[in-house]
Amino acid sequence: MLETTAIPVLLKAVNFLFDECGKILEERRERRKQEQPKIEPPKPEAPAIPSQQSISNKETALSISVNQLAWTKAESQVEHFLSLLDIHIGNYRLLSKQYAAWTEVLVPPVIANSLKNEEAKIIAIASKLQTLLSEVYARDVNALNQEDIESGG
Repeated sequence: MLETTAIPVLLKAVNFLFDECGKILEERRERRKQEQPKIEPPKPEAPAIPSQQSISNKETALSISVNQLAWTKAESQVEHFLSLLDIHIGNYRLLSKQYAAWTEVLVPPVIANSLKNEEAKIIAIASKLQTLLSEVYARDVNALNQEDIESGG
C-alpha cells in the first residue's frame, strides 16, 4: 500500500499529465493554426486501439495500484519534475498574457520565442514525467500524443 504522504504527489503528477498539459498543448495547436494560414489536407487518423496494459486517462491512472518499490525510487524525481513544471507553467501563463496583450501581428519576437521555449520545456518535462509514471505503474502511460512530443522542440 502506498503511504498517504505520497498520494498527493502522485495525484498532482497524474492531474498535470491528463488535464493541464492537454490544455497547454491545445492552446499551442490553436496558436500554430493562427500563425500558419496555409491549408493542409486533413490526415486520415487510424483509430487508436488502447491496450489493456496502457493508461490513457486520469480515472484509470487513479484507480490502478502502483508498484510501491518503484514509487519509492521515483517519488523524489516526480516532485522535482513537478516543481520545475510549476516554474515553467508560471512563465508560460505570464508570456501568454503578454502575447494576448499585443495583437498577433505586433507580438515582439522575444515574447513569441520565449513562449515557444516554455512550451517546449513543459512538453519535455511532461514526457519525462510520463516515462517515470510508466515505470511506477508498470504500464504505458499515454497522456501525450507522439506528435506533440516530436514537435516540442
